[in-house]
Amino acid sequence: MIKQQTRIVICLSMIWVAGCSDQTALDRQANAAATKQLIGTWSARFYLDRPPLLTASNDSSMPDVEGELALLSNRWLSDSYPEINAPAAFGTYDIDFRPFGFDPRRSGEEPTAVAGLLQKDSVRILLGSRDGETRVAMVGRIMGDSIRGNWTVSISRSGGGGGRFVIFRH
Repeated sequence: MIKQQTRIVICLSMIWVAGCSDQTALDRQANAAATKQLIGTWSARFYLDRPPLLTASNDSSMPDVEGELALLSNRWLSDSYPEINAPAAFGTYDIDFRPFGFDPRRSGEEPTAVAGLLQKDSVRILLGSRDGETRVAMVGRIMGDSIRGNWTVSISRSGGGGGRFVIFRH
C-alpha cells in the first residue's frame, strides 16, 4: 500500500514539474525581445501573384486585399501547429480574402491567427484554424515596424495560390 502511494506521489510530482516547465518555456518565449516585435495591431496588404487553381476568376487585374491583424503574446497555449511548434503569439484578423476566391475561416468560425519565430528576424504567421481545409501561411522578414514576405494558401480540394504581403504596425 505504501509503495502504491509513493508511486502516485511521484507520478503527480512528475506531471506537475512537466506542466511547470511548459509554462516556464512559454513565459520565456513570450518575454523574448523577438516575440515582442510581433505584438500589436498591424495593417496588412496582400498581393496575388498565383490565383488558387479552382477559383471563380483568374483575372490578372484582381484588387489587392487589405485588412488588419492583431497579435498578443502566447503565455498559455502549448498547442502545436504543423508549421509552428508552440506559437509565440496568437490573435485574430479582419481580412477578407474572398476577392482572391477563398476564405480561410469555416462558416461561423472566428478568424484565428498564430505566429512563430523562425529566426530572430523572420516569422511565420498562419491565418485559419489548425485543422481547417483552407489556411493562409505567411513567411516574412521583420524590418522595424513592418513585416514583408510571401504568402501561400492551401485549399484541400482545389490546390493553392499565393503572392506577396506587407504588414505595418499601427
